[in-house]
Amino acid sequence: MNILKTPSNTAQSPMPRVSESGSGARVAVGAAGLISSERGKTASVQDKYDNGDAAQKSTLAQHVNNGYQISSEPIPPKWDNTIYDHDYDYNPNMKPTLKDGWNAVEWGAKGKAAGLIMPDAAAVYNHYRANTGTDFTVNLAKGYKEDTAVKNSVDSEIRRTQESVENLRKQSGLDEFNVSGGLHPNSEYPTTENWQKTLGGFNTWSHAEVAYDKEKKEYQMKITVNVLDRYNFNKGQKDIASGTPDDVNGRFEALGWAKSFNAKGDMTFEVKWKEGEIAASTPAQVNQGR
Repeated sequence: MNILKTPSNTAQSPMPRVSESGSGARVAVGAAGLISSERGKTASVQDKYDNGDAAQKSTLAQHVNNGYQISSEPIPPKWDNTIYDHDYDYNPNMKPTLKDGWNAVEWGAKGKAAGLIMPDAAAVYNHYRANTGTDFTVNLAKGYKEDTAVKNSVDSEIRRTQESVENLRKQSGLDEFNVSGGLHPNSEYPTTENWQKTLGGFNTWSHAEVAYDKEKKEYQMKITVNVLDRYNFNKGQKDIASGTPDDVNGRFEALGWAKSFNAKGDMTFEVKWKEGEIAASTPAQVNQGR
């Protein structure tokens, strides 16, 4: 059954999307928590940064590389309707047609039936039709396992962070620190229909705790990768699989029968690597994701 959400070529990410996601779960411990048994210090440089004076913080905050910066807390990227598209805003003056009514019944039934073969796509579509507009958490770990392109996009975010971590350590002189990065479009479009319709052209951003062993020239990083996107429909576009115009489902929002929303998800990994040998490292998932 070829149903549900459709592709877009819009500005909410620099890549096309079918639907969307990202989450900003805070990591509870600081960088020192990664190798606390090896610290043996009264206070790390990150501790001094966290508790230091404004001048010291200002100096360290100037260390930025490829959109990543040293920060004791995650800094969620800006995400509002100046960034993502919104082609079908609610219009109280719009009157439903008989065809709108038929489409609402037909697509409501399709949304329920799709749960048997595309459970994640069905879940986000049914949330859209529920008309709440509240954030929705997708199972990113499931997408990471089931769709090679989703996995590659998450792994690309980790590699990008590793590269900036090496540069930030050299710039700042810190051996223990936290970093937070900006918003990046997914590197590959999902290959499975379920994840095309669930995530589509999503965005990633990450924050991480970093520790560097000078003697071993080895990095240890605990990183949370977040996905973020806007689930909605776009004028002039259509579903990849079925060819259904976006206007069919987009009109539901304009009529007040549905509401677009932020789709989010996150996964946390630990990764170790020798300085300059990022490509040889393999991230290890440390939570179930969400």
